[in-house]
Amino acid sequence: MKRRSRGFISGWLCGWRKERKPIRETPTRTLSLTDGEKEILRRRIPEAAAWATRTSQGTLTKGSSRTRELMPEGYADDLWLCDQPPDLLGRWIEHVSSERAKATAERNLRLPSLASALESGFILAHDVSVCTREEMAAAESPFFDRNDNSAWDAWLLLVDPEGGPIWLSWIDGSHADEADAAANLTMMDCLFWVDTEGLRLL
Repeated sequence: MKRRSRGFISGWLCGWRKERKPIRETPTRTLSLTDGEKEILRRRIPEAAAWATRTSQGTLTKGSSRTRELMPEGYADDLWLCDQPPDLLGRWIEHVSSERAKATAERNLRLPSLASALESGFILAHDVSVCTREEMAAAESPFFDRNDNSAWDAWLLLVDPEGGPIWLSWIDGSHADEADAAANLTMMDCLFWVDTEGLRLL
C-alpha cells in the first residue's frame, strides 16, 4: 500500500471524527471478547483516557507516556514478549491498570464517560505471537518500544482469542496519527486497530 503523508492522516482523522469511520492506514479488525473482558474495558478505558489527558496536548516522548510510578516490575523492551508466559504479561498489565486507577483518583482527574472516551480515542491491539522486533514502530515514534509494544501508561488488557495473546492499549485521539503511522510500518500486521463499535461496549 502506498504510504501517505502525516498531514493527510491528520486531515483524514479529523474527518473521521465527524463521520465516525475507522482508521484505514493500519488494519482494523473485530475482536470477540468475553463479557468479563468487556466489563474490564468499560472500567479501564475511561481511566486510561483520563490519564492520557496529562500528555494529550504535548509531543510524545519516551518518558511522557511511561510514568515511573506505573512501571511494571521486570518489564523491559529487550525481552522477547512472545517467549514470555501469558500470565506474566497479564500481571504486568494488571499492575499498570491498578496503579493508574489509584494515581488517577489521587490526582482527582475527571473520568470521562465511556461514550465520551470512545469518541476521543482508539484501542490499539498488539498480536504478541507475531512480534518480529524489527523496531520499525519504535524508530517512527517513542510511543513504541523495541517489542512493537505501546508505552505502559496506555495498557488496558491482555486477551487470548484463538491464535495467541493480544495486548490492548488506549491511544488518545490527539496522538492517533503518530501511532497509526508507526503501526503501519510493522511487519506481519502485528499492530492493528480494534473496531470498538464491534465490541458493543455501550
